[in-house]
Amino acid sequence: MDIGAVKKYFSGIKGNLGELREKKTKLTKRLEDLKTLARPRDEVADLVCARIDEIAGLHPARFAHSLQALIHRPMDQPCSDADDEGTCSQVPVATTTGHNQAVPTAKTVERALFFLLNDQIKAGVRKAVAEMPYPDAVGPSMPDRLKEIARVESEIAATQAQIKTLEDELKAALQD
Repeated sequence: MDIGAVKKYFSGIKGNLGELREKKTKLTKRLEDLKTLARPRDEVADLVCARIDEIAGLHPARFAHSLQALIHRPMDQPCSDADDEGTCSQVPVATTTGHNQAVPTAKTVERALFFLLNDQIKAGVRKAVAEMPYPDAVGPSMPDRLKEIARVESEIAATQAQIKTLEDELKAALQD
């Protein structure tokens, strides 16, 4: 057996293992970055605006219900509180609480405002997000981020498999 060839063989495996471990370390760092880097500003604004639309969507049925007295009792006049003669109908346009005489809550007011001032509120949200302090390091959009996470995880698994193969080969060679 040629000692030079054996040294070269082990040195080659050791070098390959070093390269693969370094590659795995870089991939693991990239994976961590992908999972922790801030979302892009526009994506944050889009998520908040989607939530505003979702909440606003809860209001129309309540709004329609709150107007039933005006619709079905045409001789009544809208008012905030019923007068002594009972000739007015409560019209809780913003909070939609008159149909059950409930006190407005933060949620009912939020729903109403998100519904009635939807476009203005979303424009304000987009402006606020655009102007607020934001991290310098921002990750890719979520669809791209998820694709890259899957790719990096697959590459880490393949690299780990290559490392194991070389380690097993090295162990087998040392046992011979």
